[in-house]
Amino acid sequence: MKQTLCVVCLTLILCRYGWAQPITFGIVPQHSAVELAHKWAPVLHSLSSMTSLDIQFRTAKDVPTFEQYLLLGDYDIAFMTPFQYINLPKKTQYEAFVKASDSPINGLIVVNKNSDIQTLTDLKYMTLAFRSSELSASTWITQQELKAAGIKVYSRYVSSDESVYLNVNKGFYPAGAGIQATWESSSEQLKENLRVLWTSRDYPTYVFAHNTRLSTDTVTEIQKALLQLSDTVEGLNQLTTLGLSPLVSAQHGDWDSIRTLSSTNLPGIQ
Repeated sequence: MKQTLCVVCLTLILCRYGWAQPITFGIVPQHSAVELAHKWAPVLHSLSSMTSLDIQFRTAKDVPTFEQYLLLGDYDIAFMTPFQYINLPKKTQYEAFVKASDSPINGLIVVNKNSDIQTLTDLKYMTLAFRSSELSASTWITQQELKAAGIKVYSRYVSSDESVYLNVNKGFYPAGAGIQATWESSSEQLKENLRVLWTSRDYPTYVFAHNTRLSTDTVTEIQKALLQLSDTVEGLNQLTTLGLSPLVSAQHGDWDSIRTLSSTNLPGIQ
């Protein structure tokens, strides 16, 4: 009896002081794991300080692996592209609850600054570098827009937008796809050696989604903390570093504008 009471008391103490089961926060691997951790650590530290929760950074070695983790429900909270979110099978247990208020996604195509390529039409039948998932933002947007324009290209996949830029810089491919956020955070040397050939229209922003296994109280607490990040200069700077505007509440239907396109043009996460 004494032993049982001790276990119960210890459990209550651990929960009270934040030593309960951590909340895993999965981030889509737009950059290397080291760079992602560097950018996201301040945000997750702030969230942990603002809540009674131990919120821990997680990612994956590449985008396809991240998508498999989503299918398995491995993350408690996940930051993903809108294309990953809308293509998750209905049985998957993630539900959008937060988004950036004004941070649209723009796809882009880069070429060497001295390249003869001047228009999208010049890319016809060329081999372009893409990030290694059809549902990464840079790949989805660019392939969608090229297809709509009737410009056939061949695809070669690399691990990240960074790899795309590096491969184009080294001359391995004449052009490659990225997004505005990863381009802006690239090194000055890359920006000097490459130029943006084309930029897409605005697409809906990234998704903060919670696993439905989390309790309502936990979800509400995390949501409140996310929305309050921009209330301080420090928190606003942390969001700016991630290329995000202040966060607002979100719901599943906020991405309906791209659901019809997705259902007719691309497969879901397999």
